[in-house]
Amino acid sequence: MFFALFFWNETAVFAQKKEEKAPRERKPFKLPKLTFDAVRVGADLTMWGASLFIKDLSQIGNYYNNTRQFALTVDAAMFDNRFFLLGEVGYSDIRRNLKSVLSISPNRGGFSYDNVGWYWRAGLDYNLMWKNFKKDAILVGLRYGTAYYKDVLDYGQIAVPWDFVVIENVRSNRYERLITNSNNKPAQWFELTTGLRVTVWRNIQMGYTFRYKFLISENLGSAELVSNEIPGYGTTNVRRKPAFSYHLYYYIPLPKKGVKPK
Repeated sequence: MFFALFFWNETAVFAQKKEEKAPRERKPFKLPKLTFDAVRVGADLTMWGASLFIKDLSQIGNYYNNTRQFALTVDAAMFDNRFFLLGEVGYSDIRRNLKSVLSISPNRGGFSYDNVGWYWRAGLDYNLMWKNFKKDAILVGLRYGTAYYKDVLDYGQIAVPWDFVVIENVRSNRYERLITNSNNKPAQWFELTTGLRVTVWRNIQMGYTFRYKFLISENLGSAELVSNEIPGYGTTNVRRKPAFSYHLYYYIPLPKKGVKPK
């Protein structure tokens, strides 16, 4: 009887407390207020590094590779650092050259491939940590890119009848050259991205972007020359490919209404 009375008393107290507790009100969903918080201006260090270090490799198999690539990025932080509207423009100049080596293979020719053009891409990023950071960000996003470019292949070989040549008479043989020029229509692709932006000193930020690209354009050149590379996308041997880039940014906070910028 004692345990029954004790159990009944505790049950009554618990029921009373449950009745006294007010029901939790659900807050209605509200769209975040449109704000423009900051602008970031940056450069792709990966491309600058390629332009500085991928130079003449003629000591290795008489192969020459000269790459000049530059890209500038601007993004705007909106909705209290939730979203980032991004745009990027870049330039690419790639020249590859393989010269013939008569002392090793008299009937061997050479080639040169030039690819010059520019590209732009734009997209939207979402900051997964917008509640925790007001300047830094962990991002996921989507990009659309398009490139306008022209590439030329110059290929030559020494015409040798019956595939036989006397070394002393190499200079007298005819040198045939085939030049194909591809005037390409714009190439297009999409990118799924993720990345990080952190402040390293005052308004100087650094970060990386990991991309997974999907090539959607069919205009990769004429029937004579299929483009080997696309500015901003890379080599065309695969239609889906990963890529990685590292950036340096300058963060410019924008003044809000009624608040003086520091």
